[in-house]
Amino acid sequence: MTENEKDSNSGLEKLENEEENDNIEKYKKKENDSKTDNEFKNEDFNNQNEKKIQKKEQLEEFSKEVCEGKNNKELNSNYIKITQQYQKTKRENEELKEKEKQKDEELKKKDEELKKKDEELKEKEKKKEEELKKKEEELKQKEKEIMQNNNKELNLISGKVFIENKDLINEIQLINPKKIQNDTIIKYNGQNIKSPYKFQNKGLHSINYVFHNIDSDISDIFSKCYYLRFLDLSNFNSDNVTNMSDMFYKCSSLTSLNLSNINTNNVTNMNKMFYECSSLTSLNLSHFNTINVTNMSDMFYYCSSLISLNLANFNTNNVTNMESMFSYCSSLTYLNLSNFNTNNVTNMENMFYKCSSLTSLNLITFNSNNVTNMKAMFSGCSSLISLNISNFKTDNVTNMENMFSDCSSLKILDLSNFNTNNVINMSWMFSECSSLNSLDLSNFNTNKDIMMNNMFFNIQKACKINVNDNKIKSELENTEYNKKCNIF
Repeated sequence: MTENEKDSNSGLEKLENEEENDNIEKYKKKENDSKTDNEFKNEDFNNQNEKKIQKKEQLEEFSKEVCEGKNNKELNSNYIKITQQYQKTKRENEELKEKEKQKDEELKKKDEELKKKDEELKEKEKKKEEELKKKEEELKQKEKEIMQNNNKELNLISGKVFIENKDLINEIQLINPKKIQNDTIIKYNGQNIKSPYKFQNKGLHSINYVFHNIDSDISDIFSKCYYLRFLDLSNFNSDNVTNMSDMFYKCSSLTSLNLSNINTNNVTNMNKMFYECSSLTSLNLSHFNTINVTNMSDMFYYCSSLISLNLANFNTNNVTNMESMFSYCSSLTYLNLSNFNTNNVTNMENMFYKCSSLTSLNLITFNSNNVTNMKAMFSGCSSLISLNISNFKTDNVTNMENMFSDCSSLKILDLSNFNTNNVINMSWMFSECSSLNSLDLSNFNTNKDIMMNNMFFNIQKACKINVNDNKIKSELENTEYNKKCNIF
């Protein structure tokens, strides 16, 4: 029951009690008045009942009115709350919409800015392209002018050599050294040039003669002469030269090089001497005297067009560094190193790296007693069928990583004299030796902590391998590609 119904019922009970009290008093009065007539009683009783019914109806109407009034108040309060919440949510939605509009406007602005920047970049690129085209046209015109001035000669005036308009010189003509006195001055546009003059980045195509008086250090004298195709140094006086490092560094267009009369008696450094002379197909060094040279590292690095190289006359008694000496000589099919003395060499890392056309290599005269680094020494010699290193002594070697990796044509490999006591890295040593039939590693010893990751990666599955060392055995057994190898 609701509170309104309870209030209405309590009101009815009070009225009924009051009516009963009134009736009692009336009966008393009637008794006092000595009314005993039944008819009078009946009439009085009926009147009373009618009054009761009227009062009940009045009370019910009153209770209904009370209930309806309270409910209306509750409904009004709920309605007010709901309307307030609705107004709040409406305002919040409107605020969100405004924020979204602002974000959209900001994004549109950013997009417009980006478009503008893209347009500006495109315009700049167009301008750059136009400038490059102009420069190319200018260069072409200069080349034409250079070709027209190919036959221009140096004028000898009172013992002085003048070269006018140096940027248009394509070829320095041969001058008889006998005609040039010791006090001869070479001038470019009226400026004295110290000897030796460095010609790099001058766009030269041919040089027949450099100076009569040469300093002891001519390192990188022709370095980065990218356009130089012909170079005749037959009258080049190099009697006092000690440093020829980087002498022809990155002369990548050089196809003809005459060094027939060059004197190397006093030279000690030939590091990177022919580095990236990638267009040279032949090189005559038969008269080279290398008795004093100590550094030959990278000497023929990336001479990728050299087909043959005869170094039988080379005296390497004092050389200590041969790192990457023939690296990337990828067209080399013949290499004569029969007289090489490597007693003092300590570094042979990458010495024959990627000599991918060599089919045979005889290094029986090599003395490797002092070598400490043989990393990737023959790596990438993919055509090598015969390799004689039977006299190699590796007592002091610490690094053999990738030493024979990718020697994919090699079937036989004699390592009977190898001592690996001091080696700390053998990772990938025989990886991709996919043609090896047998491999005797019975003398290999790995007493020290050693790295041997993928030492036998993708080796010939039918290869017979003789192993005594437990570490090497476990590495071989754990190699997925060697499940069919015969280990004994």
